[in-house]
Amino acid sequence: MKLVLRLLLALVSFLIGLVGMYFAMPYIAPQRVQQVQQQLDSLRAVAEGDSIQADSLVFDPVALFIDSLTATRDTLHQLRDSIRILHQQLTHVHQTLQQLQQQLQQVQQRLSSLETQRAKAKELAATITRLEDDQRRALLSQLPPEILDLLYLETQGRGRTLLLQSLPPDQAARLVRRLMQKPGGSQEPALTSAGSQSP
Repeated sequence: MKLVLRLLLALVSFLIGLVGMYFAMPYIAPQRVQQVQQQLDSLRAVAEGDSIQADSLVFDPVALFIDSLTATRDTLHQLRDSIRILHQQLTHVHQTLQQLQQQLQQVQQRLSSLETQRAKAKELAATITRLEDDQRRALLSQLPPEILDLLYLETQGRGRTLLLQSLPPDQAARLVRRLMQKPGGSQEPALTSAGSQSP
């Protein structure tokens, strides 16, 4: 969202600068403005009866028109270039938004998968203490590591001890290491006490 706001702010700033440049044309090309002013002064002199410069100023309106067309053409070229750059920026923004939408969909799918796994872990946690040792070992041996992690976190007290005792020693050690490495994992005391009871 911040990226979109920044891009919109950059776009608005760009358009304001473009309009400002259009109105600031006399400041951008002061020589042309000065030339036009001189020609207007010369025309005023002719109107007042200055017959000496009358012949040389006959074509000045045509020159003014040509200069005006040239300035308009240059401005149109600048506007065209600015529009092309703006179009490229908008295309980039659109591509970025599409990528963000794809990433959001992936995150949502991952969250949905984690919620499903957590629900499954809760169901298993409710029944793990009621299973026989052989049944519990057989069940736990079929679970992937991420489900074992969730199952441990969803069980309490004796359930955690039974879970660790039902796993082979190397698998129980890996489970303890994984949980201790998770950010914010405050499971170390419980894991240590439970792990000390494993065979």
